[in-house]
Amino acid sequence: MRRRAHLVARAGGHQPGLARVQAVRPRVHSVHACFVTHDVVECGVHVRHGERSRALAVRFERSQQHWICTALDFA
Repeated sequence: MRRRAHLVARAGGHQPGLARVQAVRPRVHSVHACFVTHDVVECGVHVRHGERSRALAVRFERSQQHWICTALDFA
């Protein structure tokens, strides 16, 4: 088990047994949804990650009792 922890630490670029630097967590800033039809909705999401922003475009389609993500694009 000790050897595995050492390999995982090396793969992550840090020393075994030392804490990693706390990362900034992404936060959803805004969500906009538009129903294209009764069974299709497209969403735009603005996500902040520290000083950076990301945009996501998502399309969901209803299939029987479930919503399925049929398209996902991010920049």
